[in-house]
Amino acid sequence: MSWGDGFRFGFTGHGTEFFVANGNSVRFQRADDPSHFDSYDFAEEQHFVAASRDGKTLVRVVHGRGDLIRLDPDLWKRHLCDVVGRDLTQDERGGMPGGLPDRICP
Repeated sequence: MSWGDGFRFGFTGHGTEFFVANGNSVRFQRADDPSHFDSYDFAEEQHFVAASRDGKTLVRVVHGRGDLIRLDPDLWKRHLCDVVGRDLTQDERGGMPGGLPDRICP
């Protein structure tokens, strides 16, 4: 079975913003200001099969298994707080990318 070329890109419909989903990241950037960007980085290579128009929902394949991922920080924050029920410890934060707020759960 072929999953295609493994990357997706397109304009999001928000001004000049576009996204590129390739390898181990999804990057959102503005064509009129390349220094402004957001990046979602994964620990391993992803094979992106499909993406929503805004690039925030993707179908990916990792190790032969497909799933749907939503790049919505508020959704992930709610899920983390529901599952863990507390803020992250310093040790847990050490394994996360930088830029996390001091407090995640209300």
